[in-house]
Amino acid sequence: MLSPRNDKGNMYCRLILAQNISFHDFMDKASSSLMNLDYGIFSKACDHERTAEIGWLLYSTRQQDEERISELISNLVNAKVGAKWRPIRCNDRNCKEPSDPAERTYALHLEGAEDSALKIRQLLKRWYGSGAIIFPDGSKMRLVPPYRSMITFGQKTKFTSLVARQAASSARICTGSTCRLTANLVLDRHEPQQGLTLRQILLNIPSKTFQNKPLFHTVDRSWRSQTGITFTFLPENEEDARSFIAGLIPFLKAT
Repeated sequence: MLSPRNDKGNMYCRLILAQNISFHDFMDKASSSLMNLDYGIFSKACDHERTAEIGWLLYSTRQQDEERISELISNLVNAKVGAKWRPIRCNDRNCKEPSDPAERTYALHLEGAEDSALKIRQLLKRWYGSGAIIFPDGSKMRLVPPYRSMITFGQKTKFTSLVARQAASSARICTGSTCRLTANLVLDRHEPQQGLTLRQILLNIPSKTFQNKPLFHTVDRSWRSQTGITFTFLPENEEDARSFIAGLIPFLKAT
């Protein structure tokens, strides 16, 4: 079923593709043909036919691996949850979406089955609620419910301030990358003696600038790379962060 044509002359519809290959592999083969026909295909965050937004993650970054976050959240709540980086939607004069894409605020959004979205949202408060201090993969994030679930004026005002906080966080975040490991798949492999993963070790490195805070904000594989790892950190930690990235192998051997 096609949607009405919008102001830009575009129409949208939902399309179910039954393929034995990943969406990225499919698009690598079909993207040129679709572009010649002025068509585009964008994947949904999850495979449910009827989906609902669970919320978005405050302090999330574009450098995080959506597939890994999706698998992590799904295992936590024992239900299929998708993650996708997209603009934060809000429908209010105090939180109006800019027409210029460059001015929109983006975050990692979580989606799930329509009939279990509320239950999943309640479960995730344990790990990503305002009172959480230990996070599943070591990256500090907070789950913010969808705007349409806000009822009171106070909730809507707080939502607006959280959007501004996400915009400020995204604007300040710094990145650094390395390809010195043979494979980034070792990030979540447990060390036999201590039981820690490489991601946990890296995210436990303390900041010299901020007391009791980690040096890195997120550690994830680079987009569609088998060896690259991307670190994110605050500008105040940039000098120490880049030193650790440059000396990653000696640091791991010493650790």
